[in-house]
Amino acid sequence: FSASAHCCFTRSACSHRFGHATPGPDRPKSMASDAEEDCAICLEAVAQCTVLPCNCKVSYCTGCWDRALAVSFNHYGLARCPTCRGPVRVDFDAATSRLEFTRDLEATQAEAEAEAEQAAASARCAAARSAMEEGGPTNDPEEALARSADEDEAERLRRNAQRQAAAQRKAAAVSRLLQQAKPVQVKNLEQFGEQRPWLREVARTPEALASFPSAELDEVLGRWAGPPPPACAAEDAEAAGPADDATLPAAKRVLLLAGGPRRVPGLLVSLGLRGAGTPTCVCGSLLERMAGLDRMRAAFKDAIAPYGVLDAAIREHYFEQMIRNGDPLVVCDLCSNNVDSKGAVWTCKNGNSTILHATAYDVCDACFVKYTCGLEDEPEAVAAAEDAAAGCAQAEP
Repeated sequence: FSASAHCCFTRSACSHRFGHATPGPDRPKSMASDAEEDCAICLEAVAQCTVLPCNCKVSYCTGCWDRALAVSFNHYGLARCPTCRGPVRVDFDAATSRLEFTRDLEATQAEAEAEAEQAAASARCAAARSAMEEGGPTNDPEEALARSADEDEAERLRRNAQRQAAAQRKAAAVSRLLQQAKPVQVKNLEQFGEQRPWLREVARTPEALASFPSAELDEVLGRWAGPPPPACAAEDAEAAGPADDATLPAAKRVLLLAGGPRRVPGLLVSLGLRGAGTPTCVCGSLLERMAGLDRMRAAFKDAIAPYGVLDAAIREHYFEQMIRNGDPLVVCDLCSNNVDSKGAVWTCKNGNSTILHATAYDVCDACFVKYTCGLEDEPEAVAAAEDAAAGCAQAEP
């Protein structure tokens, strides 16, 4: 993450999604004024500053406040005010599609307890040193070493317990925000599909592709910028031919390029069929479709970034090993299933630069079709579509 690399929100989008907080006791409920104030981070004038949950009198625009919390969360596992470093609890109100900020009392109490434990440990160490000095040469060296080792072990266990508690709080915050945001994301996808009825038609009946003008399908196929698509399954290869074979009907090439009927709607949207546009993320940014393997590679790169630069060959070796082991590098934030390395996934362009999804946001292709095409409660229709598509792929051109 680079603070200057991600600025996907417009200011109006930010103010819609972010900017509501429960102010501290000494904080005015509104900071709007006749004169514009400058954001403490980007130094740009903002007409209305973010209302902070603490007592800080610093001004932040909504975008900088959001990104500052996300950076703090990613680096330290806790969202903190960039000025006073006080812990901030973040919640998402699905009814208003807005983030809400309050003081994180649980984290504040945990930090106070940790400081008290640290002070007590320091006091014990000081008392032990004093006792050794008073004892002089008669002090037993072996006893002193044993006491020192016990204190070191106790300190190690204390720090481990604190780290585990912090990790649990971070995981709980991620899970809470995902669950709070899920209804809005589902609604976004449903509305996207309702505005494009042809998506449901294609998902239900793959043969419906044949009703699309060939010139229209050829146009979107021409936008494919990925590697040459593979041939269909080995047993069908001779009959159906490769997906980039121009002698095949355009509808069949689309089906082969997608890799299956359930992936056709996502492919057509990503290629801009009939000006499909782009689905929006719950944060207000856009979702982009990419190969599952590419998304997993990017996630792996982010995961090892804190450990420094690894040799490319070593990095690739570990990545391939994790793929073979089926390690969950990327998880769909709607169904919680692992993303298939051979499939596709919709990921938010905002990445991890918003506190709403500070660990990025991903929607698997299956969930995209499930909600945009209304097939959630119609397994028979899905099965029929799969069977029809299989027959279409095996048929002679």
